[in-house]
Amino acid sequence: MPEIIELDQSLPRRDRLRAFFHGIYCGSFPDSDERETLENMARYLSLKAEGWYGESNFHVVVLEV
Repeated sequence: MPEIIELDQSLPRRDRLRAFFHGIYCGSFPDSDERETLENMARYLSLKAEGWYGESNFHVVVLEV
């Protein structure tokens, strides 16, 4: 059964973010100038956890099948 997962800064989710980034995201955006870095994505999720974005949240959502 497919599962929709919103990633956050928890350790298991950071592992999923890393797997998503290297396994799917980089292949979808082969030109590094056209994609966010893994470090930026992790930083955005950290800022979100601190409430920095307010109502204008940053989301990373993956579908695992």
